[in-house]
Amino acid sequence: METRGAYSRIYFSKDGLKIIKDYPITGAGGGAWKNLYRQYQSMPYNSTEVHNFYIQYGAEVGIIGLAILIGLIVLMILSMIKSIRADSSYLYVYLAVMLLLLHSTIDFNLSLAAVGYILWLLIGIISSDRNTLLIQKLPQKYIGFSLLVLS
Repeated sequence: METRGAYSRIYFSKDGLKIIKDYPITGAGGGAWKNLYRQYQSMPYNSTEVHNFYIQYGAEVGIIGLAILIGLIVLMILSMIKSIRADSSYLYVYLAVMLLLLHSTIDFNLSLAAVGYILWLLIGIISSDRNTLLIQKLPQKYIGFSLLVLS
């Protein structure tokens, strides 16, 4: 029973967290899970995916990349709250994005290019909602400073 279903996903996640612990800042690079999971296995298994997008992403990009992703998710949540208050017609698109992000905690769907494209397409649709803009036009100095920090 331990090699099937939810139990195995728990082992994958624990082993993925071990990789993040060993490569905390910048991660181990693209394809880290596929290349390293056998060294971190707590029991024998074969899996090319962690079945938790956030842990797999953290193993690849580290805390810096995860912080940027979490920042994007927080912005989406705040924007969704504004959408609810404004009774926006974009609420269904927000719901689709949030459910896709939530489902990624138990599966690797965002590791698939097509699903990632759909997510970014939905985020692009949300950005056209003029009622719930979170980021107003920033002064030029903030944009330059942000690009410098990110680079």
